[in-house]
Amino acid sequence: DNDDDDEEEEDVEDFELDLNLMDKEHLRTAMSQCDEILRLLRKHEAAWPFLEPVDAADIPDYFDVVSNPMDLETVKTNLESVHYLEPLSFCNDVKQIFTNCELYNLADSEAGQAGTALADYFEKLCRERFDSLKKSRV
Repeated sequence: DNDDDDEEEEDVEDFELDLNLMDKEHLRTAMSQCDEILRLLRKHEAAWPFLEPVDAADIPDYFDVVSNPMDLETVKTNLESVHYLEPLSFCNDVKQIFTNCELYNLADSEAGQAGTALADYFEKLCRERFDSLKKSRV
């Protein structure tokens, strides 16, 4: 079982390296895939805890635990304002949402379960969308 985890980690590292080595044409295509991935994430039934920034008035201790807040609305703003120059920075910000979720929420809480489901969906979308780009470059 651990061998599979190691293999998957290597795949993720290779995948991230490939995202950084794209030419301009593939980069443009990859960034449009980021738009599509974000659109699908925001529509997912498990997205509800992550759609907007956490409000300290609603969750007063959140920022004591989470030092790098991130949410899908902020990712959308960053994507629209061309803050992301390549897909890896987009992916890292989306992953930050799930890291924060794990930091703050118990795994079996509603938000914790939503985070796990959305993270799994995100990984699936990235593999589907970006693997096809890799194949088209070979």
